Amino acid sequence: MILLRSFRSCCISFLLMTIVSISPGQKVLVYENIHTMKNYKYIPGNNIKLRLIDDEKRISDEIYDITDSSVILKVRREIFFDEITAVYRERYWVDLLSGFSMIAGVFYFSVDSFNRLINSEWPVVDEQTLAISAGLVIFGGILIPFRFKKIKAGGDWRFKTLDQGSY
Repeated sequence: MILLRSFRSCCISFLLMTIVSISPGQKVLVYENIHTMKNYKYIPGNNIKLRLIDDEKRISDEIYDITDSSVILKVRREIFFDEITAVYRERYWVDLLSGFSMIAGVFYFSVDSFNRLINSEWPVVDEQTLAISAGLVIFGGILIPFRFKKIKAGGDWRFKTLDQGSY
């Protein structure tokens, strides 16, 4: 019985070691601050938003591959880390709050106006309703420029490539 358990555990260990050794390695691009523990990780297939030295516009594309000194994007070309001036990170909660605020403003306006129309109250669009719903929509619109956080490359921030396939 003990021999059977030992054989079973050896087989399982051999199977797991074989799977780990033949599986392809995963490269990870780490954008880290050298003074703090803050970092952002990207793997092939993730979207990344960058600004380059020679471009005035932001580039948003999917990562195809990662090398030691560059990142290869699907549509564009190979971009070396030295060419990147900034990385933009999306602030999920700001985007969510902006969208919900605009939807809430339109919903409040629609429901209150429809309710006043059904009850035959005049004016159908009340000043207070218009002010509240317009305030919510404007608040959501004001949040749109704060959707992305710009992190300048160089200085405290640097790129690092980790190859998790080699150990």
